[in-house]
Amino acid sequence: MITERDEINIRRTAEQKARAEGRAEGKAEGVAEGMAKGKAEGRAEGRKEGLFEVAKSLLGSGMSVCDVSRHTGLSESEIEELLR
Repeated sequence: MITERDEINIRRTAEQKARAEGRAEGKAEGVAEGMAKGKAEGRAEGRKEGLFEVAKSLLGSGMSVCDVSRHTGLSESEIEELLR
């Protein structure tokens, strides 16, 4: 026969287990979300660096800042920074 005290302990144990599972699940989701965000930021940064390298090359071959901007999508001010 289960006493009232046993029933309270069973509920308390179930609640603690559920909370622990929820925290573990939330942590896993947070880690996955953080990793995905970091990868996306890294790819964007890499693309930008690649565009800067292309812009430097185009400038070195004599292309105008305006034309480099049009072909790379970089702003003229970003390209002018490369000239400094």
